[in-house]
Amino acid sequence: MNKPLTIQKDQYKFSELVRNLNETYQKDPTNGKDWYAEAFTWCQSIAKKYDIHPFKVAGILAALSPLKNWDENKFMVIRFLNGERNLHFRTLVLKAEAIKKTWHSEFTTPAHLKKNILEILNGDKISAFFLNIVDPSSDAVTVDRHVISVATGYEYRVGLSKGQYRTIAEAVRCCAVVLNVPAREFQAVIWSNYRDKFVLNLDCPF
Repeated sequence: MNKPLTIQKDQYKFSELVRNLNETYQKDPTNGKDWYAEAFTWCQSIAKKYDIHPFKVAGILAALSPLKNWDENKFMVIRFLNGERNLHFRTLVLKAEAIKKTWHSEFTTPAHLKKNILEILNGDKISAFFLNIVDPSSDAVTVDRHVISVATGYEYRVGLSKGQYRTIAEAVRCCAVVLNVPAREFQAVIWSNYRDKFVLNLDCPF
């Protein structure tokens, strides 16, 4: 295991984050590149079945995603939409409930609904995860434990401060700009490459 890398933006350490991210991306630049587009397609299919806006499905998905793998996350959304509430931490379930009840009509713009859902989510990772699913133009970056491990070169077991989160997210954006790919695509690829090498169960990239 490598010596822990302090997550802060000085010239040397930031370049090390970028190097680690790029190395993992180059292992297979196509692995997981369409992950978020496929996730939104899933949200659309669930939205049609339950007569709910796909942005709301994505918001509920994001709210219930912490500490859950992808299959668990999707199953929890379906259980939630079927009326179950004893699913996760109470604060997260309350966020999901508020998203489900968010008012909208045929005249509500996607931008307004997106803004309302983001206000409910109110967290760096879950907000970025939601945006990555519903908005391909967003430069939000979902930084989860896999992305942290890739960037730092070791398994990072403690939470990030907002500053540390922003530093890793900026490193991902820098890599994506150089490669001329969307930040969400770069993140999904490094996440997928890390998962395939080190993780046996199929998590979601958050």
